[in-house]
Amino acid sequence: MAQKLINNTVSTKSPEVATHPELDLLLCCSRTQINTTTAKSIKTLVESNINWAHLIQMADRHGVLPLLYQSLNSTCSEVVPQTILNQLRLRFQTNALYTLFLSEELIKLLNLFETHQIPAIPFKGSILAASVYGDLALRQFVDIDILVREQDFLKTEALLITQGYQLKLQYDWEQCFVDDNRQIEVDIHQGIAPSYFPFYLDFEGLWQRLQSVPLLETTVVSFSPEDLLLILCVQVAKDCWEKLGRLEKLIKVCDIAQVIQAYPELNWQGVIETANKLGGLRMLYFGLILARELVGATLPPEIELNVQADSVAVSLAAQVCRNFFENVNDSADIASRQDFNLSAMMQRFIFYIRIREKLSNKIQYVCDFVRQELI
Repeated sequence: MAQKLINNTVSTKSPEVATHPELDLLLCCSRTQINTTTAKSIKTLVESNINWAHLIQMADRHGVLPLLYQSLNSTCSEVVPQTILNQLRLRFQTNALYTLFLSEELIKLLNLFETHQIPAIPFKGSILAASVYGDLALRQFVDIDILVREQDFLKTEALLITQGYQLKLQYDWEQCFVDDNRQIEVDIHQGIAPSYFPFYLDFEGLWQRLQSVPLLETTVVSFSPEDLLLILCVQVAKDCWEKLGRLEKLIKVCDIAQVIQAYPELNWQGVIETANKLGGLRMLYFGLILARELVGATLPPEIELNVQADSVAVSLAAQVCRNFFENVNDSADIASRQDFNLSAMMQRFIFYIRIREKLSNKIQYVCDFVRQELI
């Protein structure tokens, strides 16, 4: 999959990127539906010389431990070392309890916001687990994310403080609150991307297209599948830009694949029209390629043709896949440890210029870049 993409897009003089059985196994297991071919691959890999400590470390770092456990347990539990399976089961159960705890807190907060007439849209975490994974226990997450209107941003801050939360970090598009006593983190957003990676979605338009999602014993609102897919692809592109062409969390690619799988009647034409209007078509294609190559997402034939026609999106996805395989043995995030220097600055600059297809977006970024970085 990803190996073929890499080999087809890099120079013929470049050596093939080496594969690793732990990474191959992780990619095979990072999905909710395992077909016969993938199940055979999983069993074959498990029977090879797997470094289980490294595999579990990778799965935890990429947020896919629950998927790893479910896939191994359902396909070949008899050949996985019992101590490893027990360890994974315990981690799975611990995650399930914590996601339940966070989901209950999310519902309390949404009720609180409704009481104070603050329209709010929860996303990521619990909502993704419930709506596209079909099980809270299958998605690993550690915080609560809620989108509010720009005019309610400060009002929401004051309300959370009355509930025992403290402001930990503040950005132009997001505020991070923590309740240290209960070890809960809540991120309040007034946008889905920072000003230095501009991508603007109209809150009122999102609100009009909301769908209902069952969560525990109640129902909450969530993005429409079409809006959700586009937002997830934009956020993966943003993360890769911030991390100098590296994939920070595999789970974010799994999310894209799960949306495609969970909504077979997805209005693809609507997604493309919205992405094109907002200048995010290449970011959409970029996310779709990663989902297809890394975790086996199946795209409709007409969308496949559109994706393959964007050679820049294909090239950028190959770059990210190559970095993903090359850095498999790194135990820490290389990009976060790298000193911010001219080389890193230019890598980000080039990645952004390539990931946006509209000239107006490129010009705006160049102007912001010159003003913020070089003046």
